[in-house]
Amino acid sequence: NLLQAKRFGFTDEQIANKLNVTADAIAALRKAHAITPIYQMIDTCAAEFESRTPYFYGTWHGTSEVVPSERPKVAIIGSGPIRIGQGIEFDYSSVHAVWALQKLGVETIMINNNPETVSTDFTVADKLYVEPLTIEDVVHVLEAEGCQDVLIQFGGQTGIALAHALEDKGYRLLGASADVIDQMEDRDRFYQFLDGIGVAHIPGEEVGSAEELTSAINRLGYPCVVRPSYVIGGKGMYIIRTNEDLVRIAPSLNYPLLVDAYVNGRELEVDCVTDGKTVYVPALLEQIEAAGVHSGDSTMILPPVKTSLAQQTEIEAIVQTIGQALAYKGALNIQLVLKRTMSSMCSRSIHARHGPCQSSVK
Repeated sequence: NLLQAKRFGFTDEQIANKLNVTADAIAALRKAHAITPIYQMIDTCAAEFESRTPYFYGTWHGTSEVVPSERPKVAIIGSGPIRIGQGIEFDYSSVHAVWALQKLGVETIMINNNPETVSTDFTVADKLYVEPLTIEDVVHVLEAEGCQDVLIQFGGQTGIALAHALEDKGYRLLGASADVIDQMEDRDRFYQFLDGIGVAHIPGEEVGSAEELTSAINRLGYPCVVRPSYVIGGKGMYIIRTNEDLVRIAPSLNYPLLVDAYVNGRELEVDCVTDGKTVYVPALLEQIEAAGVHSGDSTMILPPVKTSLAQQTEIEAIVQTIGQALAYKGALNIQLVLKRTMSSMCSRSIHARHGPCQSSVK
């Protein structure tokens, strides 16, 4: 029955919910009865001649065609399903991660279920698995390959959402622990982090109800920005300018959420990379639209034209302070707001990924 359920496509979690047990209990039961997925090679030659491309899909039928190597190996979690024109920086930064690892002689295992991306070109990684980016499916691939090291920071929020579950199952996240990622992603924790290193940030707090929201806005004053704690803009974000706005918007909000003072200023964005000690800043982008506009929806100028050299120097100093204080290695995206003077510079958020703002590690 369990094997048939898996062949029908039910996940361990779905089966566990029906039986009132945990997904781990179902996984253990499967393994006790040797019920595990197998991986077969996708024929990229349309059966014209034998295909030897390491391009795999999972199934619960037949015999596995995967032969794990003894080489050092790292799995890279891709970006998952994305719309055309959305999140392509996640995909291509995953490709660069593959190339960098290959230069070091490391075998690369790409896991991504979007066939319309560069990272899922079967000539990029040493092995490609077109599998859903759920914790169950990713762990199945890692078990099949005997891989313990995982890179999640280049694929955006889809991979980052697996951080805690992967660590709980004993896998090693390269570059940052799940706790550090949460520290960057959770606005309340990130603000505490900035307070601890003496970097100014826009006043804000997390609230859990409409009553707490009203109290927070009374303390912060109008206008305010409200949004889910793990989202920087777009869906679920509102600018509340008056009490009438608050009365109209409050019933539609989902809690908990973050409320920030709205700063009417200019926004700047820094893409950088750190080895945990030094931060390299190759790019400072100046946003044309007003602060608060999702940077994925804003036009950027590179290099900046309105930001003075003194302000650019201060920005780099802020970035160095943040990067050196984090227990983190990899790509960072930091967004800042310039109100009127350099002393008003506020760090708005930090993204553990490459490229324009999306919902990822913030």
